[in-house]
Amino acid sequence: MMHNLNINNYAFDLPKELIAQEPMEPRDKARLMILEPREIRHKHFYDIINEFKKGDLILLNNSKVIPSRIYGKKRSGGKIEALLIRDMSDQMGEKNIWLVILKGHGLRPKVEIFFNTGENELRGEILRWVENGKFLVKFSSDKDVHEIINKNGIIALPPYIKKKYNEFNMYQTVYSKIEGSIAAPTAGLHFTKSLLSQFNKKGIKIGYLTLHISASSFIPVSQENLAQSPIDPEYFTIPKETVELYNNATTNNSNIAVVGTTTMKAIESACDKNGKITTTEGYSDLFIYPGYKFHSKVNKFITNFHTPKSPPLLMVSAFCGWDRLKKAYQIAISNKYRFYSFGDAMLIIL
Repeated sequence: MMHNLNINNYAFDLPKELIAQEPMEPRDKARLMILEPREIRHKHFYDIINEFKKGDLILLNNSKVIPSRIYGKKRSGGKIEALLIRDMSDQMGEKNIWLVILKGHGLRPKVEIFFNTGENELRGEILRWVENGKFLVKFSSDKDVHEIINKNGIIALPPYIKKKYNEFNMYQTVYSKIEGSIAAPTAGLHFTKSLLSQFNKKGIKIGYLTLHISASSFIPVSQENLAQSPIDPEYFTIPKETVELYNNATTNNSNIAVVGTTTMKAIESACDKNGKITTTEGYSDLFIYPGYKFHSKVNKFITNFHTPKSPPLLMVSAFCGWDRLKKAYQIAISNKYRFYSFGDAMLIIL
């Protein structure tokens, strides 16, 4: 089967009023579109438990969002906004080198940036441009950069969220645990502790893994040809107990659901061609787009309504087919579903 690899075919028009500016409260009150092979059903997220039975497995990404945005100035006084994506020290063989998205004027090698970090003086020097607003920056400080941004940075909400927030707990999943992401695994935002407790009581197994989300999980694809589009490596790790849960589920032919595209990426990165997890840790630059052959035994996919031309949209298209997904999005728009990070959810069943 031929698949269209031109990114422009994965665009759609969305009324601005459907871009959610705040999460639903309580979280599981969000709407849920259930996309089955032959029908579409409209529910609420708290109804999702009825789509699972005892022995099924649900996989969740427990990565926690870090306050990765900091502000500073050049020597000339020009304002700079920085989003710290990933510590590159190990790859570069030198401490305190980060991949950073910078916004400002006159950004070029050797430019110094002085960041607003209170008593913790933090200076950055641009080493080189990488691509699409990304730069390698060498930081200088007496303290660890991770410690400084945790104390002085802020969590970076997506640019389409225009509402101002001073508190960011609503941008963390209730099961977030291991710090490292610059964006939330947003499909998981719909879960409440009460709903997770109901899954446990019903005998539905829950497995946790970690994938730290980088910029490539949300920035729209820039290359017109998908096959030529690079993806930032993202660190993942899958604990032994989750490996056992997953491999047992495949042996028993149980239903396996992933929550979010980042969870799917971790599982696909970990599985061999027989669908068994053989890799439990590493950096994944896996880019899943239509035409990709899935190796895992996942047959249910919980996800949000994604932005046009984005890697998450392409992954979901690869899972269920773009024609099927595009029709579902059209129905969602006509029924005024809420889109993007704080929006409503889909459960896709193969």
